[in-house]
Amino acid sequence: GSHLWLSICLQPNASKEEALGPAAGCFKIKIKAPAQENKANEALIELLSRWFKVPKKQVLLLKGHHSRQKQLKIIHPKAL
Repeated sequence: GSHLWLSICLQPNASKEEALGPAAGCFKIKIKAPAQENKANEALIELLSRWFKVPKKQVLLLKGHHSRQKQLKIIHPKAL
């Protein structure tokens, strides 16, 4: 099967959710959720599951649980 690996630079506490595109070796994304109690990570997983049309359980946060630099894997993305 096909998987998609992503390097994300996450900016929490933004005024709106948006993808800013490539920046410094990663793909920059802004989200509204704060970087506390795992809320930013959950919001990012929710956002990516919508973008790639997969259940949230198919969006795996591999590295960066407590960092703005994140490594994720999308299992069998339906949309690119």
